[in-house]
Amino acid sequence: MSRLLLPSATLVALTALAVAAPAHAQHDDLLRINRELFHSQMVEGDSLFLLDHSVPEYLVVGPGGVVEDRRRVIDGLGAFEGIDSLTISRERVHASDTHVVVTNRLEIHGSVALPIGPIGPLTVATTFVRRDGRWLALSRTSTPCLPAAAARELC
Repeated sequence: MSRLLLPSATLVALTALAVAAPAHAQHDDLLRINRELFHSQMVEGDSLFLLDHSVPEYLVVGPGGVVEDRRRVIDGLGAFEGIDSLTISRERVHASDTHVVVTNRLEIHGSVALPIGPIGPLTVATTFVRRDGRWLALSRTSTPCLPAAAARELC
């Protein structure tokens, strides 16, 4: 009888791994896309990745509270010329059936062109929606970390 249970238990375990693997791979892909959205825009000043990995109605609420549509985001890429590199940490994927929100901490090494100047660290939330079998960025919002919150590692 134990011989019959072992293959069944093994089958259940293998089935669980098969179901978990695509979700994990999907999370890894979303994190990669999220990182590349930051890097391509802020370090490279390139809009092509954003155009390919976001919906036309993409919307950003920047750390200063400015709301920008995708065209305005692309038009403003020159403001990032003073950024040398980025540190992205504390990444988390929050998934529902139709949307995924990726949250992370963002540290900008360099400065954004005036009138903004140096900013950060930030907590960022990027919302992705599934369209035509692909996860595309729908919106992004950035909030500056208050010094007290950053000191306590809450942000």
